Amino acid sequence: MKSNCFLQFDSFGSPTNLRSGRIPILMLAVLAVVMVALLIASVAFLTRAPVPAALPIPTPNAYGQMVRLGGSVQGVPTTGINECSAVTLTEFLDANRQIIAELDSVLQNESVVPIGFSQDYLEVEFENISRLRQLLRVIDAKAKLAQMEDRPVDAADGYVTLLIAARKIQRGGLFIHMQVGCAYERVAWPALGELASQLSADEKANVAWQIQSLTPRDKDFLSREIAIGKKQVGRVRMFLMRSHTAATNERNMAIIAELEAAEKAAMSKLIP
Repeated sequence: MKSNCFLQFDSFGSPTNLRSGRIPILMLAVLAVVMVALLIASVAFLTRAPVPAALPIPTPNAYGQMVRLGGSVQGVPTTGINECSAVTLTEFLDANRQIIAELDSVLQNESVVPIGFSQDYLEVEFENISRLRQLLRVIDAKAKLAQMEDRPVDAADGYVTLLIAARKIQRGGLFIHMQVGCAYERVAWPALGELASQLSADEKANVAWQIQSLTPRDKDFLSREIAIGKKQVGRVRMFLMRSHTAATNERNMAIIAELEAAEKAAMSKLIP
C-alpha cells in the first residue's frame, strides 16, 4: 500500500494532516513580514534627516524689524478694523505715527522667518506673531481710513503695503506664519478689486506693478513644520500626528489656492 507523505499516525492509529500544522506557521510568517514592513516605514520616517528648508537670514531682517515695531503698537481698538469708526481709526493711527513713519523703510528690506530648534522657539514665535498681528492692524487701519474718506489712491497704496507685509512675515516660516499672513491677504485682495474702478489708468498700472514686485509666495511650510515638530514634541509623536499634519497642510494649500484666485481677480480689474 502506498504511503501518503502528508499523513502521519498518532499513538491511536489515527491519521494527522501535516498541512494543518503548517497553516498557523504560514500565517505567522505573513504577519511577521507585515510587521517588519511597518517597522521599516516607521524607522524611515523617524530617523530621516530633517529638511527645514531654512533660508539665509538677511541683514537687516525685515521680519525682526516688524516684530519690534509690532511690539510698540499702542491704543489697539477693541473691535475689528472693519467695525471701527473713522474717529477711532484716526485715534489709533495718531497713537502710532512713529511706527508708520518707520514702516516704509523696514518693508524695503528682505525678510525671512528665523527657524530655531530650541525648546522655547515656538513660545517665542507665538509672541512674535502676536506683535505682528498688531502691526498688520495698523497698516489695515491706515488703508481702511483712506477708503472711508474717499481717498482711493491712498487706500490702494495702503492695501498694497498690507500685502507686502503679509508676504514678508510668511517667507521661511511655519503654518502659523502662513495663516496670519494669508488672513490679511484676504482683506487686501477684495479691497483692491473694489478700488480699481476709482483709479486712473496710470494709477492702476502703478498698483499692478507693485503687486507684481511682491515677495514670491512661499509654499514650503510642511517640511519646516515637520522638522520643528520632531524637535519640539519628539519623532514618535510627530509620526503619530502625521495624518493631522498632512490634513492641516492640505487646508493651507486650499487657502493659498483661494488667495491666488483672489489675486487673479483683482489683477484682472487693474490690468484689463
